[in-house]
Amino acid sequence: MSDKKILIVGAGAVGQVYGRHLLKGGANVTFLVRDKYRAELEQGYRLYPLNEYQTSDEGLPITNFALLTTHDDVESTQWDQVWLCVSSAALREAWFPKLVGRVGDATIVALQPGLEERDYLVGVIPEHRLVHGIVAFISYPLPLPERYDAAVVLKGNRTAYWLPPFSKMFFSGEPCRRDEVLRLLVAGGIRARSHQDVSKAAAFSSAVLMSLMIGLEASDWSMARFRAGKQIGVAAEAARESLGIAARHYQVKAPWWRGLLGAWGIGALMAAARRWLPLPLEEYFRFHFTKIAPQTRLYTGSYLKLGQDFGLPTKAILKNVGGLQAMKSE
Repeated sequence: MSDKKILIVGAGAVGQVYGRHLLKGGANVTFLVRDKYRAELEQGYRLYPLNEYQTSDEGLPITNFALLTTHDDVESTQWDQVWLCVSSAALREAWFPKLVGRVGDATIVALQPGLEERDYLVGVIPEHRLVHGIVAFISYPLPLPERYDAAVVLKGNRTAYWLPPFSKMFFSGEPCRRDEVLRLLVAGGIRARSHQDVSKAAAFSSAVLMSLMIGLEASDWSMARFRAGKQIGVAAEAARESLGIAARHYQVKAPWWRGLLGAWGIGALMAAARRWLPLPLEEYFRFHFTKIAPQTRLYTGSYLKLGQDFGLPTKAILKNVGGLQAMKSE
């Protein structure tokens, strides 16, 4: 067993999954949550790894963790790692720098994929303490609500998640700290590997996903409506523009597959994913990307600003956002 003390900030669907695998890897896990969620989590939570369980099964109970609700409690423990399982928008709030100041020399594990996320984080966290990772699974609460409502506390603490076959979770950072993160995850059953620069790798996939989700939201989260209308073409062009901006930001060539991002290919891929993935994909998109909408807006603003600064095209990005604004004004 490891004596590593891990603090996970946020006990939502992502935090719960990492909690399970870090516990399985032998770490001592504590969740930092808002006080209103404490009573709900004190009895533990139940996971449904879709690679192992059906949602009709009893699932996997997770109970061997601790809970904290205040930053004063955080300061009383010497932490080895702090995992940030919250959105990029949440990390812009005043609590985050204060938390960093209360966790000593702990490694900070960030999972946020924004284009400028690393630049922001190293402005708050000493660079040698930062390990950056990519979330390579899909997770969501059960039952999956039709719409996300921040005022509603989800009851039952049941979370489903799916690890794509042969997928790997990549992490970059100072080798000793990064390797300790990898060791715990591998021991906990996660395919985790080192990467030279996760922030760069995540930026390209995020550029595409962000563009498509804005287009899908503009279609009221209906894949059929998205694929049948003009918005899919706008979203595809916005994705190509965003990839060009990301490439310029990192001073590298745009991915070779950038030119393949067209309406027909994206529509076919989404149709295949909806048919073959073992989860309600349309409902998941609606819930998850409504929940993290402030993060998507933050990233969109970043791409627009950088594109304008670089003198690169942003017309499709603006049109994609415009379609969303038009839908919401109806």
